[in-house]
Amino acid sequence: MNKLSKIVQKVYADAQSAKLVRPGNKVRILDDGPMCDWVVDVTEVNGGIARILVPLLGEREALISMEQLERVQA
Repeated sequence: MNKLSKIVQKVYADAQSAKLVRPGNKVRILDDGPMCDWVVDVTEVNGGIARILVPLLGEREALISMEQLERVQA
């Protein structure tokens, strides 16, 4: 039974890890603004804030809350 709970914990940890946004990931913006549903690249993550590349602004960087991002599976 103990082995089963360790397997469940590993599966849960793997699922959580797959959702984490890291530099180099592509993410979808979930806010209600003009960039809603855009897929952009993450360049840096620090304290719940991600730095993303905004393609229409000549690849300039912008800051956005991690709560407004969803990792896109490659």
